[in-house]
Amino acid sequence: MTPPTDISLELLLENPHWIRGLARRMVRDENSVDDIVQQTYLAALKSPPRNPERVQAWLYSVVGNFVRLGIRERSRRRNREHVAAREESVAAAVAEPVEKEELSFTLAEAVANLKEPYRSTVVRL
Repeated sequence: MTPPTDISLELLLENPHWIRGLARRMVRDENSVDDIVQQTYLAALKSPPRNPERVQAWLYSVVGNFVRLGIRERSRRRNREHVAAREESVAAAVAEPVEKEELSFTLAEAVANLKEPYRSTVVRL
């Protein structure tokens, strides 16, 4: 077994179009592509691959991992937004009948407090 070697940054950056193209094929959203490429370079700086012969395979794995993380993050965000929106709509749906009931009670109380002949006139309508 050979000891791990440091890979030069030049080797990692040798073909930036390949990394961008790979990310683009996986996500098709140019903003996400930029994020994934940047995250891949950052990962390469923090923890570069040890085997110079497997740089492309390592980069493929890193890009794939960032794509999966992005998909998972967007899915979680959609779920949180859906739950939050549903809670707001449920609260509004509950509040509306309660407000109508309060209004009906207030109206009935106001009619009951009218003096005759006004009360009987309003009740007949």
